[in-house]
Amino acid sequence: MSAKTKQHIEVLFTEFGYEKYFGRMDVMEILGITASPASTLIKKMLDMELIYGIKGKGKGKYLFKKTKNS
Repeated sequence: MSAKTKQHIEVLFTEFGYEKYFGRMDVMEILGITASPASTLIKKMLDMELIYGIKGKGKGKYLFKKTKNS
């Protein structure tokens, strides 16, 4: 994982933590990036199992996963 990706994930976690859900538009606004890089970042976080999709909040909403160490 690149340093920039790690930094972006840390910024998002600081903003949302485990309690607040977010979508692509939120990622775009907070990080100041366009739709394509925001989607790529979300896909990377899903692949790394850092976040998961939630139901009932609209399409494309995610929460950070709590780990055993958190």
